[in-house]
Amino acid sequence: SAYNFYRLIQRAGHVRIVYNASTGGHGRGEMSRFLQQLMVESTLPIRHLTLTAEAGLNPWQPQSVAKPADLRQRLTRLSPSAINTYLRCPISFYLKYVLKVKEVVKTEGIVSPNIFGNVFHASAEGLYRHLADRRDGWIMPDALRTIRTDDLLPFVERAMADEGLPPTPLVRSTVARYLQNLTRYESRGDAFRLWGTETEVEHEFTLPLSGHKVTLHGFIDRLDRLSPLPGMTGNGVNARILDYKTGGKPERVKTLDQLFTPAASHPHYALQTFIYALLIARLHPECEAIRPELFFVVHATGDDYTSQIYYDEHPLLNFLPLADAFEFSLLNLLEEIFDPDIPFSPTPIVSHCRSCPFQYLCTPARKPEG
Repeated sequence: SAYNFYRLIQRAGHVRIVYNASTGGHGRGEMSRFLQQLMVESTLPIRHLTLTAEAGLNPWQPQSVAKPADLRQRLTRLSPSAINTYLRCPISFYLKYVLKVKEVVKTEGIVSPNIFGNVFHASAEGLYRHLADRRDGWIMPDALRTIRTDDLLPFVERAMADEGLPPTPLVRSTVARYLQNLTRYESRGDAFRLWGTETEVEHEFTLPLSGHKVTLHGFIDRLDRLSPLPGMTGNGVNARILDYKTGGKPERVKTLDQLFTPAASHPHYALQTFIYALLIARLHPECEAIRPELFFVVHATGDDYTSQIYYDEHPLLNFLPLADAFEFSLLNLLEEIFDPDIPFSPTPIVSHCRSCPFQYLCTPARKPEG
């Protein structure tokens, strides 16, 4: 190596040699022994220069975006997820639902969280449809009590195959254990009748100020018919909306305003389920009671766990008394989304940027440290 180095510079009239003084990665931040030997032993005129780049803050911040003139034509249908995205960050909503920018799908690990959720939802759907077919739609607590983990594996394996997943033992056993949490929890309750699974619902709303028509739509994980509540006529329907959640944690709602106010701990799961409840209320006026519930599979292990949503410190057994006020607030939010005078602005809650799929499109300056 020494021979090759000195051979290269033997007849040169001018030599410029660069080395990296950074200690990051595999570098030690030192010049090679050949350069040190030249500086010590040779009588050559050597100048040693250092280049530095001063670190500074990027003063640029994400800017608001004016709404396109054809926004109403681009957005004719909105889902609860879209509305939650707008409350989380209007710029993220603009990129995803207006410009249709595709999110980067990460493939790290055995299976992504959304695929895992799909497997659980499909497994639960297959199980409850199987139980309902045996008793004319009724799900009986005694039937749920006798279910063992091995009984659930065929439903899980079928769901994994539908998703194109190999029969991974870890995923299979985890989903089966979560299904067991669901059946054990519901075996402590009363009998109910399965109304629908993965039910698609949609309803067109007319905004009161602009007159613009917007269709809200979504898929409800499970719809049940429960026993009548006290005070019901007996002719109406007591419906339950059950939404499965394989991530997150239970939420409590204090007021309706909380559902439509951006916050670091915004109850977005509850808002989604409330929108489903409103859709069922408008599509099925025969309902005398509608109970929205959230089942968090990871947290449903204790005997004191409940899937009921707490509103104003009490379990919400009937959404209908809140339906009109909730719809009023929801339509006001939709008016804001379509108002051409209100631009799409970046969220002031920088912590939201940590999990935003568009954080680098927005600006690196918004990426929180840590």
